Amino acid sequence: MKKIVIILCLLVIGFASCKEEGFDLYTEDDGSYVLFVRHETDTINFSFFSTGQKTYDYPLEVRYIGVPVPEGGVAKSYSVVVVDSLTTMNRNYVKIPENITFQPWSLLDTIYIGLEKYADLEKEDANGNLPTVTLCLELRGSDEL
Repeated sequence: MKKIVIILCLLVIGFASCKEEGFDLYTEDDGSYVLFVRHETDTINFSFFSTGQKTYDYPLEVRYIGVPVPEGGVAKSYSVVVVDSLTTMNRNYVKIPENITFQPWSLLDTIYIGLEKYADLEKEDANGNLPTVTLCLELRGSDEL
């Protein structure tokens, strides 16, 4: 009998403490956002040696968060820029596409950053190590994104 009373008390407490909460949904008023898909990692290692090429189009996945643009709507544009203060790579050997847009109903896109191997990357230091350079990129939205 004692067990039944304890179970009933726990059920009453359990039901009394529950409350219904709705999900927050994106609306057009909330705006739209763009972010790198691999946002949890801040570093990507890349080597021209592994590709066997002097130029390489590095793929970066970008995600669109918000209400998708319906078919026939205006594509939302954004840009990718180099953060000069955090970049040690020679900017002349980086090709970033211009006029990047998310097409209607698109929530995921891949942009390709052109990288070119240059002479300074083949100069060894006193210990025989090749240099390591950094390229820091930032996504910038437009008025509608």
